[in-house]
Amino acid sequence: RYHTAYLHVSPLPLKSSASQDQFGMLPLLASLLLSSFVAVAVAGIQPVVVSGTVEHLVAPLGIATLRPRFSWQFSTDARNLTQTAFELHVDTASDFSGGGGSCTSGKVLSSVASLVECSPTSGGGSLQLQPGRVYWWKLTATLSDGSSAMEAVMAPQRFSTGLQTRGDWHASAVFLGLPQTSPPPPDGAQVLCPWFRSESFTVTKTAIDSINAGTTSALLSVASIGWHEVYLNGQRLEQSSVLIPSVSDMHRRVLSHQYDTQGALHLGSNTLAFWAAPGWSQLTWPDSGWKMPGTDFNISDAPLVMGQLSLCPSSGHDCSLLVATTATGGWKARPSTIEHTGRWQWADYGGEKVDWTQNVANWSTAESTSGWLSAVAVPVDKAVTPESLEPMAPVETLHATGIAKCSAQPAAGSCYVVSFPRLFNGFFSASSLPGLQPGQSVTFTYSANCVSPCPAAMPYMPCAPPTAGTGVCTAAATEWNAIDSMVAGAGLTSFANKFNWHTYQFVTIESNGTLSLNAADVANFVGTRITNRQMRVGSFTSSSDVLNQVYEAFAQTYEGLTVSGMQVDCTNRERLGYGGDAHSRIEFAMDSYTSHALCALCSSDTQVHGTITCVETEADPKRFFEVS
Repeated sequence: RYHTAYLHVSPLPLKSSASQDQFGMLPLLASLLLSSFVAVAVAGIQPVVVSGTVEHLVAPLGIATLRPRFSWQFSTDARNLTQTAFELHVDTASDFSGGGGSCTSGKVLSSVASLVECSPTSGGGSLQLQPGRVYWWKLTATLSDGSSAMEAVMAPQRFSTGLQTRGDWHASAVFLGLPQTSPPPPDGAQVLCPWFRSESFTVTKTAIDSINAGTTSALLSVASIGWHEVYLNGQRLEQSSVLIPSVSDMHRRVLSHQYDTQGALHLGSNTLAFWAAPGWSQLTWPDSGWKMPGTDFNISDAPLVMGQLSLCPSSGHDCSLLVATTATGGWKARPSTIEHTGRWQWADYGGEKVDWTQNVANWSTAESTSGWLSAVAVPVDKAVTPESLEPMAPVETLHATGIAKCSAQPAAGSCYVVSFPRLFNGFFSASSLPGLQPGQSVTFTYSANCVSPCPAAMPYMPCAPPTAGTGVCTAAATEWNAIDSMVAGAGLTSFANKFNWHTYQFVTIESNGTLSLNAADVANFVGTRITNRQMRVGSFTSSSDVLNQVYEAFAQTYEGLTVSGMQVDCTNRERLGYGGDAHSRIEFAMDSYTSHALCALCSSDTQVHGTITCVETEADPKRFFEVS
């Protein structure tokens, strides 16, 4: 029922009354109507709205195909309304002038409304787009109830194609890394999360005017081994997303992510910068009897970043390169304030160390000049393909509910436990840690388990809320090396996760210095739940509060275990996409979420020699660390 409504015209009579919404369709439709639409009514038929997706995504940037498939959906109070025909238009120009190549399907007599390619009326075949370009599409559909007809018109929507292969990148673009100035850590584990910065590049008034007018696009493609953040003239791009790009099989390919730089480019001098972290590139398996061959990434040069910003006119003329990561382009690099601590393996995904004594003001702009090294070009013999997936994103903010002194205080310094309302998967932040002096350090240990005054039935399992009368936890278990740390700087005592996350309800904060917290400081501590930004389009409601809670627990568990573009077993202990985990969740995911893009990425990442390895046995050595 869910899929019929999502992919096709719904045959159900959708009324506003909740009692008639037997299948949870109203929340589904409300969630999907995100894009612009126009409703055109004909006498005798009630208004219809139409929304659309490209490759399962709403107005996506950087799709992973040059032959996109379009889907659209209607919502109406009218009964027995079906699509009888459609006409699809695709163009590089928002006014569909056809200057940059276009596709007009002509009127197609069909009820199909999902995964439709645009087949031109002349020339035959299907639409073949160009990589790294902005396109627009619109739709006119004919609907009928058997006695009268109407046309529903979808307003133009924007999307773009990614750079599909390494050959689509400019010949001068290369992966850059931080020069090795000291021996690497033991076993090849990478800890540095460096900054990269370009030399200044110039943008002319003609370019700015054409970008603002919409006749030229300014798309930035960034591929990274590990995660990255992008800064243009000191402004972080796509601030609503985190941990970019998703995980992929780094034995074979690297994912790229696309950004629209309109509004961030300045007339005259500009500076492009990246903040990178090794992330999944550190993946190793412990030396155990069940370690499978070829499952380690452990890429010694990571993190590595490759970027390319081009200006492309909608008229279809050739794109011009504005800036790229090149071996001779004057790119600089240096260690940042963040290091990854611990490993990236089963039972030890470590944490982050923030050292404010190493802070560099305005590091992402040309104002910072000292301490920078020349970035080094690193050969990468892997495919580079677009991510084409909803990114990881914050989906909920949780505020701490209490602070208590630890039941066991250290000999020197202080210790506190911060409690949150429930267990969740995500980031932790502290806006201020009062009393710390420059150079003093703090550790943050994350736990699902409070051991006092709330005894647990067994180790590593959540227990009931703290005992009545105490209000907060006073001792929490240490679990799976989930530990962050911070070194205070002059006037800098904050902490926030950026390139790692934890599953926790309790945070033990211990300092070797003069940290002093009281009950009023609880407002300083915030948790951020994160997941891949799939829309929840299904719902369940019943007269049973218990069943409603079970469904919501299922949903939040699914979101907590859907991280970095795959479904994992246990985010604090096993960030490994076991095939069985995905199989056990697929029905719930497809009923409740727009999970199509996630499944498509999974399939493309696990396809080896024409077979999908995620349905083969664990003995398959080619399998991508059991990715789902």
